[in-house]
Amino acid sequence: MAVFLVLPLAAALAVYFNKKFGETLLVAITGMTVCVYISGLFGFFIPGVVLAVLMSAVSCIYLAVRTVKDRSAVRNAVLTAGFIAALILLVFFMISDLGRALGDASDDYGHWALAVKNFYTYSRFSNLAPSTDKYGYYPPILTVWCYLNTRLWITCSEGMCFLAQSMLVAACGLPFFLSVNGRGQWKRFLAVLLLVLLIPVGGMDNIYTCLYGDGVMGMLAGYVFFMFYMERRTGDRWYRLPMCCGLFLLTLSKELGIAMALLTVLTMAGCAFILAKKRKSDSAILRDAMACGAVWIFAVATWYIYLAVTSGSTVKTAAVSAGTRLASLGGVTESALAAAAKTAAAGSHMTRAFGFAERLSKFSPEFIRYYTTTFVRNLWVTERAHAGHLIQIPVGVVMTLLLLIIVLRILHTGQGQGAKREEGTYVMVMTFTCAILFELPVMYMAYLIMMSREEIMFLGSFDRYLMPCVLMCIFVFAGIYLFERVSADGTDPARDDARRVRVQALTVLLVMLLWYANPADALILPVERPDDRMFWGIEHAESSFVPGDKVYYVNRTDYDVDDPRKLNYRVFPATSNLKNVQLLTTADRHGAAAEDLETDAMSAQAFSARLTEKNYTYVYLDRPDEDFIQRYGSLFENPEDIGDGRLYEVTPGAAGLVTLQLRGK
Repeated sequence: MAVFLVLPLAAALAVYFNKKFGETLLVAITGMTVCVYISGLFGFFIPGVVLAVLMSAVSCIYLAVRTVKDRSAVRNAVLTAGFIAALILLVFFMISDLGRALGDASDDYGHWALAVKNFYTYSRFSNLAPSTDKYGYYPPILTVWCYLNTRLWITCSEGMCFLAQSMLVAACGLPFFLSVNGRGQWKRFLAVLLLVLLIPVGGMDNIYTCLYGDGVMGMLAGYVFFMFYMERRTGDRWYRLPMCCGLFLLTLSKELGIAMALLTVLTMAGCAFILAKKRKSDSAILRDAMACGAVWIFAVATWYIYLAVTSGSTVKTAAVSAGTRLASLGGVTESALAAAAKTAAAGSHMTRAFGFAERLSKFSPEFIRYYTTTFVRNLWVTERAHAGHLIQIPVGVVMTLLLLIIVLRILHTGQGQGAKREEGTYVMVMTFTCAILFELPVMYMAYLIMMSREEIMFLGSFDRYLMPCVLMCIFVFAGIYLFERVSADGTDPARDDARRVRVQALTVLLVMLLWYANPADALILPVERPDDRMFWGIEHAESSFVPGDKVYYVNRTDYDVDDPRKLNYRVFPATSNLKNVQLLTTADRHGAAAEDLETDAMSAQAFSARLTEKNYTYVYLDRPDEDFIQRYGSLFENPEDIGDGRLYEVTPGAAGLVTLQLRGK
């Protein structure tokens, strides 16, 4: 619902600042989201939600007053190509997302959608009890935006979360419509509309159908760089505001977003320094870098100090703990981490980073050598990460092609290339540098410091972590080329000797995008729907769960590693045996963890004792077999009730054993 309320706010900002609607939508989204975020830092979301609604109402009044006084100003700011595109995309995503359920993205069940459920139920962040989100310490800004939308809807809706995230992605691309000037440019409008819709799919093919923040992180980073380019191109310091808004969202999009945002600030400062030496305007460009740095510090400090304080730490210890957590994200030395951990020994969950640093020192040279070889190799093969659907392209090859485009531009610098195009080259170099720094040293260290040994060995989610960098580059490169062919009056100024080279480079970029993206992923969204994993006994239970309930999940056959997370999501506000699914089977289990097989010989008495000791209140049974019925049938109130997809309540029974009573039909 907030996607509707944000429209008047964006329009009011456009009128007030004498800008276009496409330039202010993401600023408006940030404003509403920050209201709820800051309110949540004080323990309760509702005041922030109310403030967001009031902001929209005041914006409507402001627009009405300005329309009466100066209708042309409102028309010029609001009735633009960006506004029309926003309405078209909003309708498109409403058709696509309303009624959409979660798909197969395991992390959506484990955190992103589950966090929104907890926000909706308890009106506060999900790091506090009785939350069922085990990853409540993740930076929350994307889930806060999704929560705001579903909070203002009739119920907690997964479809509204998808709609919110899709419109956030679209808002990043709306500034492209500034290149559409005049009523007769409908062909350019359609081309830009497709570009805005398809570029995100090129970077992450499921960006519109999952809630985890990797693809959004890439779009936000690209948006920040593009706003930096627009400021350099126009000399308008207003672009510092959307630049800072995008950086704030990027910083708190996820933990790796903190590192990407910091790299964005550093590369921006480096580019600003070079441009400042050429322009002799140090103070203005220095203020840009300082503003972005201040936003990054504010975002990181508020979140991690909040986490430390809510975990029982003092403010002083919270600040030190936040600082050491950031150090771990940056990959500092083990000795520095150990010293910081000793200083901040407050028992906060954030000290888990120091355990990872200690583990890093225990990795054998052979293991590090194997990991390094695997990491580098997978940059140049398509096994773990690749671009393209029609033709699969290794990430290293994609980055090489992007570098080739930059080299072509640099070789023609000064050969009829204006100052604004020269600055476009600087921004491309800056974006590419940030991507390389994130893909190589940051991700290399992140796996060693933050990932499990299994994820390190097999480079788990390698594509998810690398593709946002390519998405960021594609977004910025496409935007720069788009605007270099448009002057202030909408004409095409490209008449110099370098035009042929630019056209060739743009052709390479567009062909690569066609290889990179599958347009069907976006265009079939209105008719495509994922298969929802149903747990029949949960859906048809006669009783509802309450906080504190625990469900013991038993799956005898056809085990799916994502089923425990999906069940844990479905039984909210109860929890399930998420991290230790007891299979209770003598069958040979491929890929099952050792702790899952220790219960092979568990007797009925031992199973009953486990349910009692761990305070389980329900048992959910998937696909029982004859062996299960013979071994545990005595625990059921009626053994004939044993069946697939059924829920049983755990109640005290005779002889110290529990009794499992069927719930539902």
